[in-house]
Amino acid sequence: MSAPDRQWRIRFVDDLNDELVDRTAAFFDEYFPGVFGETCDPELFRWKLGPSNPAGQGILAVAIADDAAIAGVMSATMKRMTIGARSVAGSETGDTFTHPDFRRSGRAAEAAPGTTTDHYLNRSVFGRLVDEVSRALADQAVEIVYSTPNDQSRPGYCRRGGYEVAPTASARSWHCPQSSLFADRLPGRIGQVAFAAFDALRSKSRRRLKTGESMTTISLRRDTPTPIFETIDRLWQSCPPGENVVLVQDGDWIRHRYALHPSQSYDLHLVGGTDRPNAFAISRTITRSHGATTRCLTEWSPSLSIDGRRFSELLFMMVENARDVDTVSAWTDQRPGTWMRMVRAGFIPINSVPVVLGCNDLGRQVIDQAIPFPLPIGWSDNV
Repeated sequence: MSAPDRQWRIRFVDDLNDELVDRTAAFFDEYFPGVFGETCDPELFRWKLGPSNPAGQGILAVAIADDAAIAGVMSATMKRMTIGARSVAGSETGDTFTHPDFRRSGRAAEAAPGTTTDHYLNRSVFGRLVDEVSRALADQAVEIVYSTPNDQSRPGYCRRGGYEVAPTASARSWHCPQSSLFADRLPGRIGQVAFAAFDALRSKSRRRLKTGESMTTISLRRDTPTPIFETIDRLWQSCPPGENVVLVQDGDWIRHRYALHPSQSYDLHLVGGTDRPNAFAISRTITRSHGATTRCLTEWSPSLSIDGRRFSELLFMMVENARDVDTVSAWTDQRPGTWMRMVRAGFIPINSVPVVLGCNDLGRQVIDQAIPFPLPIGWSDNV
């Protein structure tokens, strides 16, 4: 059967032990190598979409062709969120990829309700996946749906998928160069002198803070003691609710997102020591394909987002404790105060990271009322 005549249908994978999960991982490795690192581990889907997620089981939707080939994939990971003092069900959609042979070929075996066979939803694997996953999330009363699609996927989400870029959610990517990066990019002693001058300016900014905070680092693992996560619970509960849209950053979230990750390792940084810390941050060290290393600041206590001075101190401590890597990176909101603190700590703005929201009632409200939704990279599946 020629490509234009091939048919496909959407299947929701309810049992994550199904062999289709393994086939989905193999699909990514064959057609989209590098998206998940060196290889796509099927346990990644079982971890983020399975019952160990404190927000509940997610969605894995797969478009299956009439010859059993995978024509496309999309996932939705459940997230517990708050807006002000109100708890809401949230979800991050992603992993939305279409097999190259089905991008402009093939058709749905069954027409979407209320459509003709020539309708977009019956000709586009991507469009049908987004539509059916969106309907499933609505059926589960999910109120906030967000995603960080790449430049290729974003138009499909926004033009026909019912999503819209949310300016108050879109993040800014930052990098802070360390001494090794200066040495690599600038010849001989020039690199040393340039970094010394750069570091002196950064140190001068920190001395003005005079907070004297300390930081203790702990590796997050499956056997990390329970009291560590109880400490995270205390820090979360002690933070007064603001008006922002935020993820619930309690011990259950940190344990699942970082300690139980099937293939990546993360560090927990306790600000103020281990006995009675007053804040925390999470990081992961990444080695890029070209050998450069990055310490990625994935998220931090909500109290630090409120107190700009203490957030500045965290940035300086992270940089000073990362002399063994080439760069330190983070995603932040794009408010002027945040820009000022990042620049003073030696960070350089790299690019904007558009965040799209599903335009249900609450999503529409967040966009129209410009409700802040500061999104660190750890709230996405990008690290």
